[in-house]
Amino acid sequence: MKEGKQTRRFFLKAAGLGLAGLPFAFSALAGKDKKPKEKFYTVYVGTYAKAGDLSIFQYRLNGTTGQLTKVSGFKGGANPSFLTLAPNRQYLYAVNEVTEFNGSNTGAVSAFSVDAKPAG
Repeated sequence: MKEGKQTRRFFLKAAGLGLAGLPFAFSALAGKDKKPKEKFYTVYVGTYAKAGDLSIFQYRLNGTTGQLTKVSGFKGGANPSFLTLAPNRQYLYAVNEVTEFNGSNTGAVSAFSVDAKPAG
């Protein structure tokens, strides 16, 4: 084969490969119109508050848009400044930042049972 001159066989092979890629191109284009599936997370936020006030709040976080929606609040003791979930996600622990607890200079840790049904 001389340079610059192509055979029919070469052309048909190249055209066949190009056509083979069309389904992938169309499926990629079709996916652009679809909205990404939204994923939601439950987020707990502790606040500085007096004992007896609402001090821990549950939010629903949209992982796609970043929007936070308040779901509920509950009494988590005074100043729950650090929160963590147990590995099995059945308990929420809060470190209560206080200088006195039951008449002694100390802090406190509170534990709460977590409802298994998803937020929202």
